[in-house]
Amino acid sequence: MSLHDLLMEKAWQILKPDIHLAEKLCKILKCHPAIASILVNRNILSPEDASNFLNTSLRHLGPPFAIRDMDAAVERILTAIMHKEKILIFGDYDVDGITATTILLDFLRSVGAHVSYYIPHRINEGFGLRKNHISDTALPNGINLIITVDCGSDSHEAVEAARKAGIDVIITDHHIISDIIPPAVAVVNPKQGDCPSGFHRFS
Repeated sequence: MSLHDLLMEKAWQILKPDIHLAEKLCKILKCHPAIASILVNRNILSPEDASNFLNTSLRHLGPPFAIRDMDAAVERILTAIMHKEKILIFGDYDVDGITATTILLDFLRSVGAHVSYYIPHRINEGFGLRKNHISDTALPNGINLIITVDCGSDSHEAVEAARKAGIDVIITDHHIISDIIPPAVAVVNPKQGDCPSGFHRFS
């Protein structure tokens, strides 16, 4: 199946913002109507929230350790670095997945981690960590820890296969996640139902 065929199968939904709310934001923020419409479509409705979104700074960020499992993820990564374990970053092929993979790879290399990365082929492999990635990539390369970026929340079979093979998995993701969590060492996803961070609406 070609990329064109895949795109044609999509059911595109064009959101129509509340015109009055968009006009209000446009007037208060003195921004382009298109920007105001996008803000409303993202449920950023108050002038204060919109201003913070458009003019963000580090002081607007909440504490990262408010995200569920962040402490467990950091502790496991530190252990891997200190013991020179082999870390595999498993990214997604879209723009935020590739960006996240690059940032994490650059950081881990800068602190001396033994790290490599893998980004699956969009057409041939599809989205997410799969069992064959464990058997065909992680195991032959002696990987001790897999860190997913922008995927993994629904990779139950692959995470279980990794666990049985003695490979730990840390999931970092922002996609919808069910109440049944993959058996990973840590699942860092603000969309988890019991995550107290409040970041779910920004991810």
